[in-house]
Amino acid sequence: MLMRTENTIKNASIGLSGQMISCIMSFIVRTVFVSTLTKEYLGVSGLFTNILTMLSLAELGIGNAIIFSMYKPVAENNEELLKQLLNFYGKVYRTVGIVVGIAGVSLSPFLGFFIKDMPNIPHLQLIYILYLSNTVVSYFYAYKCSVLDANQKQYIGSLYKYKYMILRDVLQMLFLILTHNFIFYLLIQISVTVYSNWKISKKAETLFPWVTDSNKSAPLSSDIMKEIKKNVFAMFNHNVGAVVVNGTDNILISKFAGLVEVGLYSNYSLILSGIVAIVAKVTEAAAASVGNLGVLENEKKVFSVYCTMNLVNFWIYSFCTICFLMLFQPFIKMWLGADFLLSNGVVLIICINFYVSGMRRVNITFRDAMGLFWYDRYKPLAEAAINLIASICLAKQWGIAGVFIGTFISNMMTGFWVEPYILFKYKFGNGLKNYMLRYFMYTGCMVVAGGIVWKVSLLTSGTGWSDIAFRIICCIVIVNIFYLIAFFRTTEFQNLRNLIVPEVKRMIGRRRS
Repeated sequence: MLMRTENTIKNASIGLSGQMISCIMSFIVRTVFVSTLTKEYLGVSGLFTNILTMLSLAELGIGNAIIFSMYKPVAENNEELLKQLLNFYGKVYRTVGIVVGIAGVSLSPFLGFFIKDMPNIPHLQLIYILYLSNTVVSYFYAYKCSVLDANQKQYIGSLYKYKYMILRDVLQMLFLILTHNFIFYLLIQISVTVYSNWKISKKAETLFPWVTDSNKSAPLSSDIMKEIKKNVFAMFNHNVGAVVVNGTDNILISKFAGLVEVGLYSNYSLILSGIVAIVAKVTEAAAASVGNLGVLENEKKVFSVYCTMNLVNFWIYSFCTICFLMLFQPFIKMWLGADFLLSNGVVLIICINFYVSGMRRVNITFRDAMGLFWYDRYKPLAEAAINLIASICLAKQWGIAGVFIGTFISNMMTGFWVEPYILFKYKFGNGLKNYMLRYFMYTGCMVVAGGIVWKVSLLTSGTGWSDIAFRIICCIVIVNIFYLIAFFRTTEFQNLRNLIVPEVKRMIGRRRS
């Protein structure tokens, strides 16, 4: 129990720290990018990233299925089975890398289909191939990195990742300032991707010597293969849903509004994805521990942890949503200029989608860690279909706003209720009604807290950075005090305090000694 909690805290703290550094560096790099290249390059970057996200469907969901299969042998220290799983994982991922590479190259002659007005950017095909190469090379190393995840040691990979990320960002900024050349920018990215993945793989081999011999292991038994195939089928459906819902926005915006609009949205997306990545470090840090928890603990204990994580998840995502609503427009205006602003209505829809998607995170984490993804295997296909149909129809009428309204509709018609339904039906039993009531109670608290922040922010007539600073202070102070008053006496808050405070004190005491 203590080791599980310590690993979660260590993974979360290092992941959070590194991701915060990553966000800061991303802002600096984006500032240099905008000052040295045109808006169209921003659009191209967002579009190609989405296209390659679509190609990642070739992964089939094998990664999550294999990591789930590792939790039990890790808990039982069954190295032979771990070798067999890793050997299978490696073979599949090398094949996936080749398939993605071939599919990506085959798609390159048809790039114009995804762009409303072709930009005047030289070497567009080469730029796409470089983006593709950066994606493909990662498949040849990722399987060894999964060993760290399954053993609750993500923090080790994070340390390497963020160290080389800083090196990459510094080199990219330097070359952009000196050459204004996007090709050099991408070549640096590929080089650092290869080297950092190689270093993490070597570290995994050092910590777990059996990894080196995994390619000599016997094939998996038919029973395990049957279970993996079942989970892969379910996870593939989930990947389809996730990719279509989250990975097609830029493609649809490019098709119906143009590359410039993709570039404008990419600045908002940079902030959103940075925050999502920071928050995801908490759920990623907890994921392996949740899997371990599901193997070793009873359902009452698992449910208690679930409720506590749900409160933490709400607190973080609702706080961020209020901050986005209050700060997005003034920050973008001061950072890049009024020419880079989207409309207030579009920003509101983006923030609502951020909150609704964020509130699904804990359910998804527990579903995956408990191996329940089979039971809602058809949900993501319905979500993907609804999202595409709604987004395309609405984008024709309302442009970029229609794309995001389509995402909201698909969220509410599927994942919003299906994921908790599956979790409660197959893991926790009764309690779905209470979950829904709590969900709307949480949302009501966010609306009230946000309304108070908005009213207080009107008291100042400041402009520029002083106005932004005042809004930040309002968000931090008002929202968190309001939530402390609202939730301090709840069982979830007390569980969180009793879990974290002693563990933090113990870790501090150990360092001092």
